[in-house]
Amino acid sequence: MDETTTSTTLSSASGASGATSSGSATSSTTPNYSAPSGLPIRPPLLALLLLAGGLILHAMSGGPRMIFAHQVLGLLIVAGGTGICFYAVALFQARGTTRNPQGQATAFVVEMPYTFTRNPMYLGVTLILFGFAVFFSSIVMLLAPIAFVVIIDRMVIPLEEQNMERLFGPSYMDYQTRVRRWL
Repeated sequence: MDETTTSTTLSSASGASGATSSGSATSSTTPNYSAPSGLPIRPPLLALLLLAGGLILHAMSGGPRMIFAHQVLGLLIVAGGTGICFYAVALFQARGTTRNPQGQATAFVVEMPYTFTRNPMYLGVTLILFGFAVFFSSIVMLLAPIAFVVIIDRMVIPLEEQNMERLFGPSYMDYQTRVRRWL
């Protein structure tokens, strides 16, 4: 199985383990599904709030106001994180599955960047937050990506992984053994 071009749909995962869909349509909703309730706000909004808090703390600290090499590096990190996020979102959209961490997945995407991280959207957001901390050369802004990783890693990802294991079974558990949660 070529993991860089494979996409398994919910209908194929509901059949025998390892079997592929023969084109028969099945319901895209599972009666036993319950939405995870680990985080009361969506991760992008959490990242935005953490970024705003970091910017406020940075403004109060009187950081530098000239352009330096670290600012260019920070912008490159932000651009890289944004690119990873948008590409991962586009893959989800192309496969017709939800981007909402509290929604029910309808496809199991295992194409790049999902071959080196199980959570490229969260990784991208973390890079964006880290890039802004580098750009502003602000130690207090480093709290934002750290807080984001801890909150997402402890409250959101475990619930997503439980749902993915329930929906896609052995194929998702095999994927977990091959690909790390972050990097």
